Amino acid sequence: MPIQITISAETAEETMKLIQELADTVFKTQRVDVSPKTEVSTSETESTKQKTKPQPQKPKAQTTPDEPVPSIVELRAKAQEKGKTPEGKQAIKALLQKYGCKSISTVPEEKRAEFMAEVEAL
Repeated sequence: MPIQITISAETAEETMKLIQELADTVFKTQRVDVSPKTEVSTSETESTKQKTKPQPQKPKAQTTPDEPVPSIVELRAKAQEKGKTPEGKQAIKALLQKYGCKSISTVPEEKRAEFMAEVEAL
């Protein structure tokens, strides 16, 4: 059964970080035996689309069209700058928890501007 995983990153460092996170995730999951005849698909079928209720849209981050979304590399650099002290490290960990993220690499694109503003305010 072929499995395809696509990793998109802007730098080699970011690529290595994402690969490590993927490896950590894979090895932390519990193995489940699945019959070879089982078919799995992540695409939605028409019947699934009809059964699920539309989810309300969350408001987007407060960014203007002129303001670019910060990259993971920019977020990481700012966090390293602010996290040089023990208090800074704790504050960044608290922000990650607030955003429901395990690491800076997992901050969703739509929340990056807001996250960056909070890191800069530290």
